[in-house]
Parts: sequence; structure tokens; C-alpha cells
Amino acid sequence: MVSKLWQLSLKMLLVKKGRTFFSILAIVLSVGLLCSIFQLHMMFNRDLQERFENKYGSADIRISSPPPAVGDEWSGLDTSILKEINRFEQIHSVGLALEGKMASSILYQNQSAIIEDTEFHYVGVDNAKLTKEYYKFEQDLSDYEVAISQSLADHWNVKVSDSITIDLLSGGNVTWKVAEVVQPTNRTEKAIDDDWIFFHLPSLQEVLGLSETVNPVLIELETGANVAMRGSELKGQLPAEVRVDALQGWEEEGDQYLFWGGLAIS
Repeated sequence: MVSKLWQLSLKMLLVKKGRTFFSILAIVLSVGLLCSIFQLHMMFNRDLQERFENKYGSADIRISSPPPAVGDEWSGLDTSILKEINRFEQIHSVGLALEGKMASSILYQNQSAIIEDTEFHYVGVDNAKLTKEYYKFEQDLSDYEVAISQSLADHWNVKVSDSITIDLLSGGNVTWKVAEVVQPTNRTEKAIDDDWIFFHLPSLQEVLGLSETVNPVLIELETGANVAMRGSELKGQLPAEVRVDALQGWEEEGDQYLFWGGLAIS
């Protein structure tokens, strides 16, 4: 019975050769199209992941002090916030920094010294792998050591192991040892081609009188964790004035994909 059905089916296919040909062609083209779409989807995801890694490193969430009103001082984050953060599940690692001059100068409440920073941008950084990837430097920094951008090293004519003197507005100065010259890169939007100094975090905190202040805190989640969900949980449990940004997301505009600097969670 089954053999007769196969014979009948084959006979019908041969009778309608044109229809059979176009049916088979349609199936082949459909399968090919689906395979192509899947491949493009995989390629886009890989490209998207590489862009995020180049821009943010392995950081998934950034916790920071919100910008103050015009003319006011920044509050920063008290280091006690780390106890609250470490209570959350699926946190793989935490990185700390103290941003001083980014797009513009940042002056913190209770700051006892001010760096004469008109010539360069700067940030205090710890030695966590997460922090290194985010700010794009590589060398571990010890007490009163810095990493500086290639452009600044050229401008000051210094190299690794040389010492530099950073002036304070009070009239004093602090001497730092150059531990790394950060090479320019086109893999990231961060302006490493500009004049940057990455200070050893505890040393910078000591100089500025901000031993208990950080800003921001960077968080890397465990593989597979839902970034938006964990970010919302952090926002709900941390003080209301703290800013929580999930470092993910894209926006489709026309035929181009534009990457956000971070998706703020409210």
C-alpha cells in the first residue's frame, strides 16, 4: 500500500513538472534565506558583543553619584555602599574609581585639595581587571604611581619609571611615578588619544582628603545574568539619589544601529 502511494506521488510530480520544479526551487530558496538570516543574526550579535567589550570592557552596571546642580559640589559615593552592593546575587566582580576631571572638572564635598587640572583629564583607579578594561589601561598601580596617555607623555617628554609633579591649587605639589604609558587605540570611544592620567586610587583619595569616597562603582555580573533585572534590583535597594546605569542596549535609527552610552534605570 505504501509503495503504491509513493508510485502515485512520483507520477503526479512527473505530470506537473513545471509546478514540481518551482516548488522545489521555492523550498531551496526558503531554506537558504533562513540560513542566511540566522548567519547574519549570529554575526550581528558577535559584532554587538565586541562593541560592548571594547567600550565598557566586562562592566555590566555602573553605579555613580548623579551630577549636582550647576555650581554645586558632587556628593560622590561613600565606600559603605559596597556592603550593600555585595549582598546582591550574581555579582562576579566589582571595580572602583574616583573620577576627577572627565568632560569637565568634578569637585567633591569635603574635598581638602584640588589638582591643577587644566592640562589633562584624570581619574583614580583600582587594580581590578574590570576597572582596567573600562578605563583602558593595563598596568597594576602601586602607591603614588600613575598611568598616562601617550599624548601626555610626549607633551611632558616622560617615559615609564620617570617621575612627574602634579601641582595643587593650594600651591603645593605631589610627585608620582609613571608606571605605564597608555597607547592610543581606535577600538573605543574613550578619548585615550587626549591627555589622561590614571592615578592609583588610594593615593589620589589620600591627596584629595577623600579616603571614603568613590565614584563610580563598576559591576560585572555572572555569565547569563539579566543585566536590566539586576540593575532594577540594585536601584530599588540602594539610596534613591544613587544613579544606576545598565551598560547595554542599542537604538535602531534608519538603517544604522547607534550605541547608547548607557541605559539609565529609573
